[in-house]
Amino acid sequence: MVIDHELVRTWGWLLALATNGLLFWIGWTLRKKFVTHEDFSAHLTAEEQHKAVTKERLADHDAALEVLADKVNAMPGKDAIHVLDLKLVNIQGEQSRTNEELRGLRDIMGRMENQTELLIRDRLEGR
Repeated sequence: MVIDHELVRTWGWLLALATNGLLFWIGWTLRKKFVTHEDFSAHLTAEEQHKAVTKERLADHDAALEVLADKVNAMPGKDAIHVLDLKLVNIQGEQSRTNEELRGLRDIMGRMENQTELLIRDRLEGR
């Protein structure tokens, strides 16, 4: 391969410019491709902070779940609620029966009040 010196003198500057541009582009691309030590350290620091925050939030979540589990465990079971329901139904029935008895007593007391009033009037008018 024979290099023509005249061609190199005429177009050499363009060849040198293209070669420098190509080398600059390769260097710029490699810089974007690889991470610097400072960027890596900053990334590790940010990741550790994120992990610490996440661990803290998970600990709070676990504590809230434990409180909720304690409340659920403290609730009465199905059988206890059924017994309580039966007792409430019995109380409701007894209250209805007592109300009916009181209505009957009210009628009796009204009649007694009328009788007493008549007796008092009779005594007062009879004097």
